[in-house]
Amino acid sequence: ILAFSLVWAVYTISIKVCFKDIDVRVGFSVISIYTVIGLGGFALLFGKPAQAFSMGLRPWIYIVVSGVLSIAFAHTLFYTSIKRIGATIPSLVLLVTPFTTLLVSHLVIGESLGAFQLVFGIVLTFGCGLAIWSRARLS
Repeated sequence: ILAFSLVWAVYTISIKVCFKDIDVRVGFSVISIYTVIGLGGFALLFGKPAQAFSMGLRPWIYIVVSGVLSIAFAHTLFYTSIKRIGATIPSLVLLVTPFTTLLVSHLVIGESLGAFQLVFGIVLTFGCGLAIWSRARLS
């Protein structure tokens, strides 16, 4: 987990440094192309691509919608926030992702939130809000 955290920090700082003079939409498009090439190669080497062709239309719709919303849109917003306010606050706000996932899964598939999850998710969200507020006040 610490290695992941280090790699994610390097990724976030790289976005800030590399895209300082580039439109984030263009930058993310280029990164997406590199990612598709790399993951496509791994899929051909280690996966079973024929299984993808046997899926019905509904799973493919879910994959496309998920890709557009969860990857393209979310990353473009993440890159934009890094470019506008720096790398620290957007990374901090990503800590709220598990709590948001719990809330959405509660609404969509009925998973229940434990009392501690709810309380500390609210505390975490409030803390991130304070960080954003303090960043705006310091600027």
